[in-house]
Order: sequence, then structure tokens, then C-alpha cells
Amino acid sequence: MDNATYEEAMNSINSDLENIQSDVNDLQTTTGTDGSYFKSSTSELDPAASAAMGGMMMVMMVIYAIVFVVLIGSMWKLFTKAGKAGWAAIVPVYNSLVQLEIIGRPWWWFLLMFVPLLNIWISIVICLDLAKAYGKSTGFGVFLILLPIIALPMLAFSKDAKYVGPVAKNVEGLMPAPEVPRAA
Repeated sequence: MDNATYEEAMNSINSDLENIQSDVNDLQTTTGTDGSYFKSSTSELDPAASAAMGGMMMVMMVIYAIVFVVLIGSMWKLFTKAGKAGWAAIVPVYNSLVQLEIIGRPWWWFLLMFVPLLNIWISIVICLDLAKAYGKSTGFGVFLILLPIIALPMLAFSKDAKYVGPVAKNVEGLMPAPEVPRAA
């Protein structure tokens, strides 16, 4: 390698090193005190903002707990109306099997809940059949599908919703049970 080529290579390397040093200096001026790439971090939040966020989280947790208790209480009441143990409402998996038994569907429908897309149809049919098992119409079943937080307690705690039996006992396939004739 001749002297001119060597000098040219060294100048190129020095120029690259200066560019890298400049980039490092720019990066150091844009990072926060804790080394993050942002000038503010969670440790630098305003205490009032932190308190507001914590308060909102607490409100959300309380609302979630209320919804949870209402739904569990409703399922408990529906199970006891059907002559089943109310405590089954709080046991995962078993509560689904009891619900299938109440509406008259076979236990293996629980396994169908794990099949993508089919599980949506199965859930719809279960809600429709659940409404019919307590003497309600298909319209109430649609209400149960769309707003279960309102419809489930209405079904559980209303005086006119009586358990009429497993409505889907003799239904073939994956179709909802037919309407149950209402007693006059």
C-alpha cells in the first residue's frame, strides 16, 4: 500500500470516528437522566397525575368486582332454580358443564367451545337455549347475547322466569331449541 492510499484510509476512518462521536453526543443530550431515550420517565411524573391514574385504576377494579359478583350471583340463582347446586357457578369448567346440562346439551359441546369460529355459534345457541329453558323467548335470548350483564340478573331474579326443563334434549345438530309454548 502506498503512502497516499494509507493517508486517505486514515482520513476516512477519522472522519467516521468523528461522525460516531457526534452521534453519541447527540444521543446523550436527548436521553433522560435514567438513560432512557425519553427525557421524562415514569419516575418523573407529576405526583397529582400519578394519584389520578391510581384512582382511575381503583374505580375500574371496583366496577369489575361488582360486575363479577353480579354475574356469579346470577348464575348461582339460575343453577338453584334448575335444581342444581349453586356453588357450581363458581367452579370453572364445571359451571359450563352444569349449564349445558340445564339446557339439555351434551357434555362434549364444551369441547366445541375450543374450536375457532364454531365457538361463537355455540355461545349464541347456548344463550338462546338458556333463555328458553327458563320460559323466555328467542328475543330474550338475543338480549342475553347482547347485554348479558343486564339480561342474566333479569333472568335469574325475576319471578316469572321459571325453569321449564332442558329444552334442547331432543334437538339434533347445532341448531337452537324451538320456542317453548308459554303456559297461559
